[in-house]
Amino acid sequence: MNTRSTNETEAATLATLPVAGPDLPSTTERSGETDAMILRYAIVAGALELLPQTIATLAIVPMQTKMVYRIGSQRGVSLDRKAVVEFMGAVGIGLASQVFEGFARRLAGGLGKKVAGKMGGKIGHAAGGVAMSFGSTYALGMLAKVYYDGGRSLGMETLKAKYPPMLAEGKASAGKYGAQIAERSKQLQGAGLASILKGAA
Repeated sequence: MNTRSTNETEAATLATLPVAGPDLPSTTERSGETDAMILRYAIVAGALELLPQTIATLAIVPMQTKMVYRIGSQRGVSLDRKAVVEFMGAVGIGLASQVFEGFARRLAGGLGKKVAGKMGGKIGHAAGGVAMSFGSTYALGMLAKVYYDGGRSLGMETLKAKYPPMLAEGKASAGKYGAQIAERSKQLQGAGLASILKGAA
């Protein structure tokens, strides 16, 4: 089995594993813990964009899936893979969209190199990818927090409507954490997909 096939198998397997939740803390404490966890996941997602694109494409969706599991678990919600996938699909997050985004960024990066030179293309590609992956992970986490705190009463259309402004907020915030994203990327250099996903946050 080649490296890509192995990574795809690991990603598919790890994305289905529920994460055991801790004893439930108070609402205020839980909210603070969740916010910190979402930020850690967003930083890792941004850092992955500074690694080879194949790793980012394969790792980010399973990592986001794990994050949603953990947010639900913190609130005493027992989730299966189908429930998480449906939630993520409602806001447009999924493997197909992630692969498309990765391809589009690579294409845009290639065009940028022709126009602005090799270094300009790399910088433009990395900055756009980091902001999108950080922002989408941040938005998904915050939306999951609102959704599960509200007893899963929000409808799918409401979730879809709430996602774009949260995504914009996340993308705008990515620059504040540039140093942490770069440092996390260095720490992830050479790590296998399974190690990245298990130690994401």
